[in-house]
Amino acid sequence: MWHNPRLLNTAAGFLSNANQEVGFAKNDGKVQGTFVGATGVSNVAGGFLASAHQQIGGAQGSGKLTNSTVLATAQVNTAGGFLSTADQSVGVAK
Repeated sequence: MWHNPRLLNTAAGFLSNANQEVGFAKNDGKVQGTFVGATGVSNVAGGFLASAHQQIGGAQGSGKLTNSTVLATAQVNTAGGFLSTADQSVGVAK
């Protein structure tokens, strides 16, 4: 079960990129029987050519997240300057 009230993912700068993944499995990653909760989470790319990437409660590569609880509250990830990058991972198996 994934619970995601109030998620904010914004790319506001010129040629900026914002990527947010919550409760995900990719590239052979496995998430099984897991509760993922995210409340008041923000991911913002606000500068020229800025890039913000946020991952919450997931698995990628050969990572496995099994029988776990991930609860992210008020997580903020911001890339705000020229060519800036911000990466945040919370409860992610890689």
